[in-house]
Amino acid sequence: MENKLTETKQFSALEKIVYAILGALILGAMWRMRGSHGWGSEFGVFTCGLLFTVFIYSVFKRKTNSSYFQIIAASTACMLTTPAWGTLLHQTSGFFEVSVKNDAYAGPMTAECTPWSGVFIMLCLGFGTMPLFLFIVSRLFSDKKYSLVKYISVFAIFFAVFYLANATVSHPIIKLVQPESVAAFKNGLVESGKDGSVYSVYMKHFADINWAKKIPFGRNYFTEITVVSHAIASLVTAIAVRFGFKDKAGGKIIFWGSTAFALGITIANIFFVLESKLSVEKYPFLDDAWSFWEYFTGFIAGLILMIILFAVNKKIPDEGFKDDIVPFIPEKVKNIILCAFVFAFGFGVSTIRPFATRVDDAAPLSIVVWAVGGVAVLAFAVLMLLGKLPQMWKLDPCGVAARLTAVLFSIHLFCYMLIGYGSELPSILVHIPVQYFMMVVAPLTLIGYLIAKRKEIFTSTKE
Repeated sequence: MENKLTETKQFSALEKIVYAILGALILGAMWRMRGSHGWGSEFGVFTCGLLFTVFIYSVFKRKTNSSYFQIIAASTACMLTTPAWGTLLHQTSGFFEVSVKNDAYAGPMTAECTPWSGVFIMLCLGFGTMPLFLFIVSRLFSDKKYSLVKYISVFAIFFAVFYLANATVSHPIIKLVQPESVAAFKNGLVESGKDGSVYSVYMKHFADINWAKKIPFGRNYFTEITVVSHAIASLVTAIAVRFGFKDKAGGKIIFWGSTAFALGITIANIFFVLESKLSVEKYPFLDDAWSFWEYFTGFIAGLILMIILFAVNKKIPDEGFKDDIVPFIPEKVKNIILCAFVFAFGFGVSTIRPFATRVDDAAPLSIVVWAVGGVAVLAFAVLMLLGKLPQMWKLDPCGVAARLTAVLFSIHLFCYMLIGYGSELPSILVHIPVQYFMMVVAPLTLIGYLIAKRKEIFTSTKE
């Protein structure tokens, strides 16, 4: 039986503009940090997903399916679907570049391609970057109830289609759109003394990117297959949710949210095009093309995604409507799981890691940061479980989301600006254009959010 729907909070035009811009600024800043030492690899996108999900909670306050577990699940989903992109970013400028991890080759190698094929690859890269994150976010806005089996089914559809596309349709798509990539990899195989066609070699080393890096242009071809397969899997997942599960809001958010990331990651790529066409000496900011691309990828994607969420923010199921995804378990066991997975790992480790990693060159200090941070997180977890500190998982996540967003963003901004040692100096000491830009824009973003949410952040309320 369908749940009765009630009207949700109505936003004024000014509120929509303010929150959409704040979402763009916050995701832009976090996506730039994600590309910095301390936030790299999968934990970087985890942190972006964590902060942006909490920000969404703070804006929309959708209690349907809101929980700390869902916040961490959405953040973890980011780690599962974000591919590599190192060889793809110059393709819109008409070439791709790879470094070969093989002593027989010195320095990077380049090959030409058509810029429009590069645009296609970048759109695929963005479209396939965040589908499962978007699915979990969509649970806040949907009027369809999901069981654990349905959750598993959505994830299974994505990965089944992804691996199937890896083995089949993605290869002729690359051959049609960018034959230069296929030819370059084929020549690389010949030069390396490897027998077999491009397809047969790929299937033999299925998705083994470390092997591909040893072959000229192998990494580029393997990466392209991955991003095209991700895009296909994202599209099929959106269609399955919309028509298979008859979830209009879910299907819309996955499809249009993926489109937001596709546009963000592709439009921001203009910095690489300008870098290849203009003089870096005349336009010094182009020397930081990669960093500006990171920032504006997040900015554009965040802006469009917030617009999409406002568009689907029509109705909400009655209070108490929750997905049935966790079987009954004893309260004490549930508390331990929430405390360990959500607070110790989700909020604790992901916050300590940037501080420890940015002082890697001072090995003893890095170890001290991990040790002190780890003991502090463990102590807080134990004290919460014993009831000596407030058990945060019992607080309404929508009610504390504004403060949590402000605290998390402040911590990461502080680390980015002021923490660093050796080869990775504090950003405030690095005199390059992107750091000047971040030193102005990121603090203003925090100030803007504090002003917009001042009543919720600074006023004492009873949950």
